[in-house]
Amino acid sequence: MAPPALFKLGLSEHGPAFRHLLAADALMLLALMVGQVAVPWWITQHGGASHLALNGIVTAVASVLGMLLLSPLGDRYPKRRVIGLSLGLYALSALAMAAMASAGVYRIAPIIALVTVNVLVMAVVWPVSSSLVSELVPAAAMPRALSLQQGAQGQRQVDAQLAHGGGVEV
Repeated sequence: MAPPALFKLGLSEHGPAFRHLLAADALMLLALMVGQVAVPWWITQHGGASHLALNGIVTAVASVLGMLLLSPLGDRYPKRRVIGLSLGLYALSALAMAAMASAGVYRIAPIIALVTVNVLVMAVVWPVSSSLVSELVPAAAMPRALSLQQGAQGQRQVDAQLAHGGGVEV
């Protein structure tokens, strides 16, 4: 019997922590893709184009400022704690948004605030997650591990674009 595709990629030589990192990145992207399709759809259905444009502008500004101001947090504090707290905050924000949607409550200000929290959280998580490889893999295996991580990130970006396109056409 042939080994699973994961082992053909050479992931087994980098240890379980590296495999877990790639799996966690994939799961984070899946959660982001669902939110990035569902929330604009919800806004469009209830608030129209003006609310969608407002959400887009605030999200873009928060993304740029968040990356500039918050990405160094992973260098100043323990990475594991930063990721844990950030993803916990992301989960609370997603839960609040799901509760609003389930209750049929549509108010653009809280929705934009929750989307902004999510954008700022990811401005903290992505740089930390990207820099973790250097702590999980021995120096000799670093070039191959970075190549695998960049390949996985590239594939996830392609998958995200496909999901966004599919969500818009439905």
